[in-house]
Amino acid sequence: MPNVNSGKINLLRIAPPLGASTSMAITFSQLLALSPFHATRVEKIACYHCDEKMRQTKALYVKFNGQQRAVCCHGCMAILQTIERNDMIEDYLAARSMQIDVR
Repeated sequence: MPNVNSGKINLLRIAPPLGASTSMAITFSQLLALSPFHATRVEKIACYHCDEKMRQTKALYVKFNGQQRAVCCHGCMAILQTIERNDMIEDYLAARSMQIDVR
């Protein structure tokens, strides 16, 4: 943005980041990294019930088998609550331990 000073227009100069060349060429990813709106890499965790990956900040938490568990949605939360309410925890955990990872 130009800086107006007593009728003269002075252009603001932006110094290159430390370690960067003085060349005016910049890639889009470098420009994005300099932006204050640039999102940093967010840690993702797995849903306790379905193993879906989700942002840790978006996780829902439910108490299941005496521990807080992260789940991805209200459906997974309802399933865990129903299993616990119907005293099926042992069966659920046994079935989970027998599942084969097909990824």
